[in-house]
Amino acid sequence: MNKVGNESEIRDKEAERFKLALWATNSAIWDWDLEQNTLWDSPGNQSLFHRDKNETSQNFRIDDPDNFWTSRLHPEDRDRTMRCLFDHLENDTPYDVEYRSRQPSGDYLWIRSVGRALRNSDGKPFRMVGSDSDISERKAKESELHESEERFKRIYSGGSLGVSIVGLDSRFLSVNQELCRMLGYDESELVGRNFKEITFPDDIDLDSEFAARLFAGEMPSYQIEKRFLSKTGDIVWVQMTGALINNEQGEPLYGMAMFQNITGQKTSAERLRQSEAQFKSLFENAIIVVTITNTTGHYVATNAAYQRMLGFSAEELQGMRWQDVSHPEEIARIQSNTDDMHASQSSGITYEKRFIHKNGETICEVVPLCWTVWRPV
Repeated sequence: MNKVGNESEIRDKEAERFKLALWATNSAIWDWDLEQNTLWDSPGNQSLFHRDKNETSQNFRIDDPDNFWTSRLHPEDRDRTMRCLFDHLENDTPYDVEYRSRQPSGDYLWIRSVGRALRNSDGKPFRMVGSDSDISERKAKESELHESEERFKRIYSGGSLGVSIVGLDSRFLSVNQELCRMLGYDESELVGRNFKEITFPDDIDLDSEFAARLFAGEMPSYQIEKRFLSKTGDIVWVQMTGALINNEQGEPLYGMAMFQNITGQKTSAERLRQSEAQFKSLFENAIIVVTITNTTGHYVATNAAYQRMLGFSAEELQGMRWQDVSHPEEIARIQSNTDDMHASQSSGITYEKRFIHKNGETICEVVPLCWTVWRPV
């Protein structure tokens, strides 16, 4: 009698320890009696499915559309999840499935369910036990990672930017086709090559300095303009954005660089600079008088010949109007011609006029030919 009592006491203690373990860990486990169609689940599992604290569910039939478990399955997951369960019961295939379960709020919770059926001597299942776990956070991270990978894939494979992955030793680990096209190399000719080998010599130090600071963790990214040397030896200007890729421990794995070809813009800017330099040289050194005025008549620029003719310095003329150095009898006529030119947006007019020198004398001997270009500001 004592032995029976001791065994009962041991079982009670084990049951108590089991309940305490469930409470402490908030484990979500379940026990399904297939013959009685009843389901027992732990408080953790009841909380997971937002059910009342009722340890046993009677008449638990998964083919019942009103079953609390079946009815909450996401429409896109129902067939797959049910098939996994039936395959396990009928063929003893593993039951390990991830699905979405609708919450009272209408949102869906991602759940991983793992279970195992117990079978009689004939192989027929009579009981199934398992556990559920909330994997929504993991799924959200996987979704975020997938979206990030898709964005990168679109940039890497189908975009207009050259993209490369560079190792900590400054060698190309991977390059996309746009970068190959940009530089005229095949992929096999760039992979494994140090980026310094195809960088314009004058840009190597700056590029290397930024790359070193990036890999040292001093900056998360950087952007510079630099020059590459193509396979044919031509200069290719790029706007480069470099970024550091770390592992989960925050240690640098490699760098990613994106390149936008700005050779056209640089070429245009250089041509404009040369054109402006040429115009400036012609303007300043011309033997004829040349001025630039705005639509209000104020001088924007005057050349040396004009300054000598009137006796004013460039600084003195700056801010003056053409009327200030014109003979009073000329102003109305010239103003009328100028107004007509502006109204018609004519490219210019030709006229003769008299000027007033800085010393007050009228310059009668000079009859200049004046060509005024209309450029609205």
